[in-house]
Formats: sequence, structure tokens, C-alpha cells
Amino acid sequence: MGSPLVHFEFVADNPEALAEFYRKLFDWTIGEFEGGMEYWSVTTGSTPGGGIAKRERPEQMQTIYFDVPSIDDYLQKARALGAKVISEKSAVGEMGWAALIADPDGNLVGLWELNPKWMEQQQSQ
Repeated sequence: MGSPLVHFEFVADNPEALAEFYRKLFDWTIGEFEGGMEYWSVTTGSTPGGGIAKRERPEQMQTIYFDVPSIDDYLQKARALGAKVISEKSAVGEMGWAALIADPDGNLVGLWELNPKWMEQQQSQ
């Protein structure tokens, strides 16, 4: 089945103001994330959901994330196909792992690997 789109992330100099823009534009539910970082979770009413992050670098742009079974395998495959790895695999709390690549035309693409142990915990609650 391929790798479905699972998350989008906008970046902003003022995430709270951008959250208000999308609340008013699309009637999305957006709330500040409780995890010690400046991040707003976005619920669109369907999937995928997303987030709004504080811009950390001037060149930083929005990113779309695709679910993959193994980030390590997909980073290797992406490199072989001419992509540039922007950020290697890193943990996102206990939820899973993420990495960023730039495709051969420079488009930013996120790779997401869900932690099955975290998912089991969520389902048992």
C-alpha cells in the first residue's frame, strides 16, 4: 500500500497568530501542545491532522510527513535516489521517529515511523 500522508506542519514566526488565522479560515480546532515546546496541534475534522511550530531558521518551510515502516531504510533509499538528508532519524517523544529529506528538486519531505509500543499503550488506555 505505499506510504500515506500522516501529518502536516506549518512554521511561523508567531505560531499563535497563525493558529488564529487557520481557526478563522477553516474553523480548525487548534490548541497549544503540552510538551514543553512552542507548538500548536491542529485538528482539521478529518485526517491527517497537523501542527504549527515556531520557525527556527529563516529558510524553514512547511513540511508534509509520510508514514514509513522504517526510516532507516527510507533514508538509504532516498539518498540512492538523489535526495539530500536534512535531518537524520530522531525521536519525537515516545510516539515515534521523524527525519527530513529534500527531494531532488528541493521539496522538504518528512518521514514518520510510529513507535508500535507507544501505540499499544494508547490503545490500552
